[in-house]
Amino acid sequence: MHIFSNGFGEVQTDRITFSLKKSWFSGTLKADYPTKHITSISLDTSRRPILGGMCGLAGVTAVVQAPGSPSAGSLIFLGLILILVGIYLLIGRPAIHFATAGGEKIISYGSWPWQKNAAQEFVDAIRKEVFKEVGST
Repeated sequence: MHIFSNGFGEVQTDRITFSLKKSWFSGTLKADYPTKHITSISLDTSRRPILGGMCGLAGVTAVVQAPGSPSAGSLIFLGLILILVGIYLLIGRPAIHFATAGGEKIISYGSWPWQKNAAQEFVDAIRKEVFKEVGST
């Protein structure tokens, strides 16, 4: 029986289906686990501060160096793209951490920082279903 569904996955009374690998280029891989096999779940934010800082610094350097360059327009464009990528990496994206009864640790990532509310709703639905089963045994 269907209980909850959003972009992160679907919660049913006996199963949880979610995107295991989600990326812009390789698409998604769906994972399906019985609800009773999920032992813990948490929501985190995956950040890359060093890489984000390096991209941001490279972007600022490109923008600052652009006025004296013959290809100033291209350099400014490249610099702005690097700054945006750096901000994205610093802000981070939601990461849902699953642990199963077999000791398997699984991480499902969101694509964008503003998907954190949807990730929280998905985690809450899973917790409600898993703890309902634990409480009923």
